[in-house]
Amino acid sequence: MAKLDLACDYFSVLTNGRVEAKIESIWMDYGARLWYKQIVIYNGNGSFQISPNDRQRIFNAADDADIEQAVMAAIDEYPRLYNMKED
Repeated sequence: MAKLDLACDYFSVLTNGRVEAKIESIWMDYGARLWYKQIVIYNGNGSFQISPNDRQRIFNAADDADIEQAVMAAIDEYPRLYNMKED
């Protein structure tokens, strides 16, 4: 959970506050009754979840620098989604 929390901070910092990232509980498996934690990005025009690959990169990160690189990769992959909020 700490890695997701740090990633949320990086999403805000690396986009100069254009997005807000929050950890949300997303219901995934009704049979097993498991909650799945995901980062949801709010960009001023709506919200979206980060991709499963980006989420996995954050979980696999060895340190803070790796988390920052994973967040930068997510932003670089979909730059228009992270530049929506009007200042």
